[in-house]
Amino acid sequence: MKKIITIFAMVLCCAASVVKGQVFFIDGVAYRPINEVSIQEGSYFSGDVVIPDVINKDGQGYWVTEISRGAFDKSNGVTSIKLGLYVKTIAPYAIYGTFSRIKLNMNLAKVDPLSFYGCPNLEYIDASECSYLADDEGVLYDKDMSELKIYPIKKKNEKYVIPEGVRKILHYAFWETQIVELDIPSSIQVVGGFDNAPYLKTIVVRAINPPSLFINSVDTRVLRECTIYVPEESIEAYQQHKDWGKFNKIKGIGEYVSVKSVRNPKMPKGYYDIKGVRHNELQDGVNIVVEEEGGVKKIVK
Repeated sequence: MKKIITIFAMVLCCAASVVKGQVFFIDGVAYRPINEVSIQEGSYFSGDVVIPDVINKDGQGYWVTEISRGAFDKSNGVTSIKLGLYVKTIAPYAIYGTFSRIKLNMNLAKVDPLSFYGCPNLEYIDASECSYLADDEGVLYDKDMSELKIYPIKKKNEKYVIPEGVRKILHYAFWETQIVELDIPSSIQVVGGFDNAPYLKTIVVRAINPPSLFINSVDTRVLRECTIYVPEESIEAYQQHKDWGKFNKIKGIGEYVSVKSVRNPKMPKGYYDIKGVRHNELQDGVNIVVEEEGGVKKIVK
């Protein structure tokens, strides 16, 4: 039987006044009163954890609105977390646990790529009920899907295609993930880096103009070993870019499609564009031609 830790919460009937003071403990959890209340470093959790909506101290109610850095670092065997309704911030290095899935609450608005750093089994972040964040198959974004925040560390898909419309990838978004192949849309403007992504081998960047890249957040293995595929007309621009140019292998997207074609022996004879769409004749630009014998070649018209 799982042990469930639920912190008793008294319903708040009126707005709490601003109280400042030292950290106090309730049921082993450390709080510091500010405008609301945040869970502080020095707390202890285990089992199935329920973060309360409000707590009561000396007859005064406090909304629990933040989980601070290190709040769970003394915890042991946290198997699930239910976030309180009013939690709106989860700091970096805040949560530790063995769970594979977490559901975000309605009011959560601020989360860091390293908020779940201590959750080595995390596969899915569910933001379906969150007013300020969204998810794509468990990958966390801001609400309008323009900023990729967290790719779960144990998400099992080896390849991920970032949706068109995303403009920014945050620093550490792919920290220690299982990702092998990443497809970045033409809408991208800022790439925070590919920090310590130990299995990453292929990066497709569809932006014509090289986006900003924070090269100090790219480990040297990625620079040496990853192959970057970019639009044919942009190869030189990427090679000469002050940051993208530090990658050893930059090739045209046409070659990426060719490699994919070779891996698919059932692909029928015909003409294909760089997106893999089949046509009856050569198209303007780069074409991938699959021949009768199964051979593949690139033709530029």
